[in-house]
Amino acid sequence: MRWLSFAFAALMLAGCPDLSRFCIEGVDCREPVDASMDVRRDVSGDVSEDATGRDTNRPPSVCDLPVACNDCPLPWLLVATRDITTDSRCGGRVHRFTLRGQDEVPCACEGFDGAGDLPTDLRAVGFLAPDKIIVGHRNGVTLLDANTDRVLWDQPVETEPIDVVGIRGPAGEDRVMVGEWGRTASSAIARFRSFNASDGSGETVQRANVSGLGLNILSFSYDPQDPSQIRTVKTGTHSARDVNPFSLLQESQTHVRPRDGYYLKTISSLYDGRTSRTVWSGTRSDLGGDEHRVWQFIGDSFDYALGAAGRCDEGDDRLPYDVDCEYVHAVPDANTPQGAFAICEHWVGGDTVRRIVQLRTTRTQCRTVVEPYLGGDMQYYQMAIAIDPLWE
Repeated sequence: MRWLSFAFAALMLAGCPDLSRFCIEGVDCREPVDASMDVRRDVSGDVSEDATGRDTNRPPSVCDLPVACNDCPLPWLLVATRDITTDSRCGGRVHRFTLRGQDEVPCACEGFDGAGDLPTDLRAVGFLAPDKIIVGHRNGVTLLDANTDRVLWDQPVETEPIDVVGIRGPAGEDRVMVGEWGRTASSAIARFRSFNASDGSGETVQRANVSGLGLNILSFSYDPQDPSQIRTVKTGTHSARDVNPFSLLQESQTHVRPRDGYYLKTISSLYDGRTSRTVWSGTRSDLGGDEHRVWQFIGDSFDYALGAAGRCDEGDDRLPYDVDCEYVHAVPDANTPQGAFAICEHWVGGDTVRRIVQLRTTRTQCRTVVEPYLGGDMQYYQMAIAIDPLWE
């Protein structure tokens, strides 16, 4: 049985689980991890590789999630994970879960760490079809080959990336688009930077300042209806607006009616093979306090108010949910039109921990699909859905 299904069953049997940690198979959780032990992949010596070029001498690690699915077809749920240990013994990682044929429960596959070369402080993750993983970290952006887990290139940025996506340039070429933080109280994006992803060079092909243009973009995703545009959430009165990041022109259509009383923080879109979907995380600030929710809109026409909202009021057994979530980030569930995944941040014994939950935006039920990381040494930071094709 897959470990995620087992963990979920144990969660339900326990009624009120211990939320402070979970134990992975083959690890004695009674003993502390030796902080001096380097559990990252050793790439300095001989490396045994399989037919795909992956390292097969990788030792078991408390930094990894146990692999439950060796076959890992698209679509994937990708999770950028930060190493918050004092000695950076785990390094940066992108966890990967296949969503195909899993009865709505993600199944953990082997993830990515760039053969041990990913930086520890990951900030963003994205996908460039058919087989490239985009990773934003504190000092730059890295492009990985998903078939071999090898770094194709790593390029610096001026400030931390907020979001990274795959996009098509004006001539139809593959590009990596990065939104860099403006280091302001509003957390708005200060500039867009695009990198060449077609010829392997990773060279910067555009740098455009957006500060002072009145865009006030907090977060963006790719536009599933136009490969040369991005879909943004702004600090203004509308929930989303499509922007051409090369000309910095906004589309005249301001998707979704004014959102008075809503504070939206993140946005994520996808084309699931049938229709386009957009998901937001944020709060209902008009209700007196911060009521955290995840909204989803389905379809090609954005002429209506925000779609149905999901939150963790109860588990899927109809019992009250055991934690109060602040949704740090959310993405559509590629398997279920009314579903989404979210990173749920909550408090346990004075510590902040994060788990990954699966929501249904048509009701207030949800389930935990990935527990908080062992010992709190790693932190889930952002997610992306890897799917091909990306656009309609």
